[in-house]
Amino acid sequence: MSEFRRLHPVAALARAGEMIRGNLLTLLAILIFGSRGEDGSFLWVFLGLLVSVLLVGLMSWWRFRFRIGRGEMEIHQGIWVRKELLLRRERVQVIDLSYGPVQRLFGLVRVDVKTAGSTSREARLSAVTKEVADEIIQELKTGRTSAREELWQEKERVRRLPMRHLLLAATTSSSFGIVLSLLATLLSQLDPFLQESEWAMQQFEQLPGTGRPLFWMGMLMLFVLFAWCLSFAGTLVRYGNFTLTKQNEGLVIRHGLFEKKQITLPYHRIQAVRVVEGILRQPFGYLSIELDSAGYGEEREAASVVMMPLLPEKELEPLVGEFLPGFSEIPLEHRSPGRALFRRIVRTAGGIGGGLALLQWGFDLSPWIWICWVPSLLWGWLVHKDAAVGCMGDRMALRTRRLARTTTWIHRDRIQQMSFHESVPQRWRWLTTISVSVASGDRGRSVRVRDMDNALIPVLRSWFRRRIREHRPSTVDYSSSSGSA
Repeated sequence: MSEFRRLHPVAALARAGEMIRGNLLTLLAILIFGSRGEDGSFLWVFLGLLVSVLLVGLMSWWRFRFRIGRGEMEIHQGIWVRKELLLRRERVQVIDLSYGPVQRLFGLVRVDVKTAGSTSREARLSAVTKEVADEIIQELKTGRTSAREELWQEKERVRRLPMRHLLLAATTSSSFGIVLSLLATLLSQLDPFLQESEWAMQQFEQLPGTGRPLFWMGMLMLFVLFAWCLSFAGTLVRYGNFTLTKQNEGLVIRHGLFEKKQITLPYHRIQAVRVVEGILRQPFGYLSIELDSAGYGEEREAASVVMMPLLPEKELEPLVGEFLPGFSEIPLEHRSPGRALFRRIVRTAGGIGGGLALLQWGFDLSPWIWICWVPSLLWGWLVHKDAAVGCMGDRMALRTRRLARTTTWIHRDRIQQMSFHESVPQRWRWLTTISVSVASGDRGRSVRVRDMDNALIPVLRSWFRRRIREHRPSTVDYSSSSGSA
């Protein structure tokens, strides 16, 4: 095995940038509230914190060493606690390449080596040359004679995201709600500062009494518009230059304007295909496709790969047939029975209705407030209408809805566990909850379809046991509250 090597010195700056970015909201809050002091000492404290971050980044770079050879990569890292990580070729599942602004400035690349048993953060080389990245790929990926030919060049089957679809994806992005909640949290931290600001109070007191409600409505609209603009810009930056390439062993996905990312996903690691129809996209016939993969992602939310950010519904079957051999649309023949509708309505609209009743009783509000209850009733009906399950051959489909409608396609040999659960109210109405688990990321992912007819239990159990008889595992657990396969 070769000698230990260090990353490029730029890795020290990259590590410091990651620490600052991960604690950006905290640093902003400290800067805003700490700067209200009059002695000026806070500025020196803040500069001291920045210098400390840079020193930690420098020490992390100095203590990080790696070497590759004989189908292995060994990493030693850690400032206070030393960590040693050994990755073998047989366990590597995904190798990702990305080019952040700092890396691109110096002609470097970041390499994430991911396995089913380790997180990408532990096996991340934040700044190496392209030649070293090629050497790592050649050493850790079997059956590859030319790393550049396989990972750095596009093959004949390529699909790019058109600009009009990118703009529509940014306009209807589901990250809008996340950005809105983050801004609301930040605004709540700034509220005491605004209340003590003499300038802000003077401007507010100049408003006539009748204009203050309009003022707050206008501020709310500006706040929502600003959150939408941030979500729009973030989606453009993230999925700009999106390219999907099919290769012999799997898919290569490239995207990003400033930080260019390349994800290599082997076919044999794909556990499930999820077709997501957002609440703003579904009426116009658009959807997105996500892939669940074993060994990808550090958290449950990050355990999926976006295969296509936006796609017309009519192009779903041709795209899947071309880029995902073995997957296709499955008829959803088993739907939630009518006797489950009442439970859906109570679950989705019961709490909101109780809250509205308390508000009307406590504040003597107008009965028109009950108009706000109508969307929750409609939501409950949609959740009931969309719940469905289907099986065809060795493939299974499950459809659920929260806000977005999600259809999950799974191969039978990718299912880790199938279980059926019945609560006491469900037993009264002969209903059950179907739960299917696959290996995704480090923790796995489960898909649950609630309030289905319990007559499906023997049907799905028999379908799943065909796989058990074929593979004959050493132990199979069939126990659950009402039965599992």
